[in-house]
Amino acid sequence: MDETERLRRPDESMLDRWFSKRLGQVVGPTGERVHFVHRRHWLVLVAPGVLLTVGCVVVILAQEPRLWLALFAVGWTLLERRRQRWGRVRTALAASLWLVPLWLTLGLPSGLLRAGALLGLLVVLLVTIARWCCEALVLTDTSLWKISGVLTTASPKAPLTQILFQDVRQSVVEQALRCGTLSFDTAGASDAPLAHFGPIDDPFVVSAEIHQQRLRSSPAGRAVPPPPP
Repeated sequence: MDETERLRRPDESMLDRWFSKRLGQVVGPTGERVHFVHRRHWLVLVAPGVLLTVGCVVVILAQEPRLWLALFAVGWTLLERRRQRWGRVRTALAASLWLVPLWLTLGLPSGLLRAGALLGLLVVLLVTIARWCCEALVLTDTSLWKISGVLTTASPKAPLTQILFQDVRQSVVEQALRCGTLSFDTAGASDAPLAHFGPIDDPFVVSAEIHQQRLRSSPAGRAVPPPPP
């Protein structure tokens, strides 16, 4: 079985009972047929994992963990801002969720602060993994969806006929791991939530499959620009 044919089938590791139910609730009522479901590459977990590991070590060993926790909060917020493309207001709100509890616990003994910080870092790790498991790019016969959310569901979609341009971008590390980020320019919504998705495995194969489905769903005689070579 070639790579394209493999990607046309839903990823069995992704479509467990819970996600399959969510997919049915979101896409099912539209009557669209799912061609593939693809999650982000595990590379997106490396930076948060390293940051959390360093945070745990510092909390245990540092004499004054509050300062290091504040630095950790700033680093984590900047990392999420880059990934989520947050604005200034949302970045400030996210940073306050870290810094305000530190300010409110100034009177706590060091031991209780360390225990609470380690518990908080563990919760952040579990939430990060859950978000990664719950986020997927879904291609149907007429649309491209991005399904995400742990407790809530976000499901922005773009009709394939409105995708004007698609691109694949890879860093040096992503080239070595055979992954990359897909970029899309949608008519009237170039800054939409579907503008970027990645990194994902085999990005050129995924891009080619999306392009082929764009050709099949486009009106007769309408030219569709090819994906990058």
